[in-house]
Amino acid sequence: MTARNQNFVMYAGDTVEIEVPVANTDLTGVTIKWAMKRSVKGDNTLYRETPSGIEITDAAAGIFMIKLESIDTKDLIGSFYHEAELMDAIGNVSTIMTGTITIKPSGV
Repeated sequence: MTARNQNFVMYAGDTVEIEVPVANTDLTGVTIKWAMKRSVKGDNTLYRETPSGIEITDAAAGIFMIKLESIDTKDLIGSFYHEAELMDAIGNVSTIMTGTITIKPSGV
């Protein structure tokens, strides 16, 4: 089931680790993809995929982490749609979360 409204606010240039729990799902052997873009149909502004930028931190408990570096968001301001999907070992694909990330300007 998709977790909707996974919304949060961050500041441009911050380093952020987004911890994502996936209910009732063992993440052993899965591939996770995550994208952030201006709109659902827009081009990717940021993209991560296991193991590059997404780390499965507790497979049995269904927990993974998306890492955003300071350079990823230093020039971004505004609202962005984001979505993650999971592909299991036999190729089944599920959208596991969607939401909005609001990036505010930093004064530093």
